[in-house]
Amino acid sequence: KESLLTVIASMPAPFWIGISAAFIIKMGMSGYYSFFSIYLNDIYNLKGISGVWGIGALAEIPVVLWGSKFVVRYGVAKMLGLAAVGTVLRMFIYAIAPPFPVMLMGQLLHALSFGLLHITIIVLINHQISEKSRALAMAIFGGLSYGLAGFIGSSLSGFILDSYGFSMMYFFCGAVTLGAVFLVVRFRKEFV
Repeated sequence: KESLLTVIASMPAPFWIGISAAFIIKMGMSGYYSFFSIYLNDIYNLKGISGVWGIGALAEIPVVLWGSKFVVRYGVAKMLGLAAVGTVLRMFIYAIAPPFPVMLMGQLLHALSFGLLHITIIVLINHQISEKSRALAMAIFGGLSYGLAGFIGSSLSGFILDSYGFSMMYFFCGAVTLGAVFLVVRFRKEFV
């Protein structure tokens, strides 16, 4: 029986590149997850925010249902890059505090920043990781991308929000996520 560290060390480079990109994207998204409700209240004086959150959740459904077909057809690199670009655009939209309808359109990008990212990583794991190690690979994805990235990103975003306001916080979130775009472009051939 292989040790945990041996199994982790044997996971291929495309897996780690994908996990790194997901980590960066989720770190960039953490300011959204942590402070979006406050943003809606402070910027738009909106009290009933559940409908705005619901737009994002509804937008991800078609991608979660059928997105794997696009990932298989167009490849992990392109779909991971699209998820990252969609997230950057979304954070920059929130940074400029646009008119309310434009902000609502930003919510539709949740289809990319959550739905497409998640499905792409699942396809990547299914194609790169042996069946006996997939649960571990998913745990690494969840722990690093949602756990550690969320903690670091939320902490930094909270500090920036307290010090400089929503605009700078969302610009920071978008700028962080640009790192994932550069990572995917730099290593795109690894996913072939």
